[in-house]
Amino acid sequence: GGPEDEEARTPDWARLSSGELIGRLVEEVRGEVAREIKLAPEEIGLQRPLLEMGMDSVMTVAVRRCLERLFHLTLPATLLWNRPTVLAIAEYLAECLAPAGAGSGEA
Repeated sequence: GGPEDEEARTPDWARLSSGELIGRLVEEVRGEVAREIKLAPEEIGLQRPLLEMGMDSVMTVAVRRCLERLFHLTLPATLLWNRPTVLAIAEYLAECLAPAGAGSGEA
């Protein structure tokens, strides 16, 4: 298993429609959060604050690092504090991964 295998598993995020992109990102973020909090992914509410579910500062660092590796991005250290829900994190990642000009009209 070389780098080609990893590339085959990693979708070309820029080619997904915004709906597909958010859907896939929500799944990935929810999976990482669930793994860290030790809950089933379906137990992770998309708009429920992560801190309410038991996530602490050490866990937020672990999740951020996993997401950085997964998406080959450098994410702000405060990401999970400024965007404290699975949906908000997925939306932030979508902004980073989508081609310029394809973003939402978020103010």
